[in-house]
Amino acid sequence: MDSIFTDRLGTNYVPSDGEIDEIKRYLSVPKAQLRELENEIMQIQTILEDLMRKRDTILATIEGHHALISPARRLPHDVVQEIFLRC
Repeated sequence: MDSIFTDRLGTNYVPSDGEIDEIKRYLSVPKAQLRELENEIMQIQTILEDLMRKRDTILATIEGHHALISPARRLPHDVVQEIFLRC
């Protein structure tokens, strides 16, 4: 978005009172756009956080069930006991 003051941005230019009013009027549109974008970002972040929680729940279920079927769980008790005794 360009304004008539774009070439004066980043300079030491001091606007007059009338120009200050004009700048304030100009900024009303970008400020409204910024508010809209921030609201959209908050909504998307909320959706993302919800999806991540659901993903974490599913991951925990998968990992827990994988642990149940691990080969180490099927070792005979006496073999596991012998391993611990020798360690």
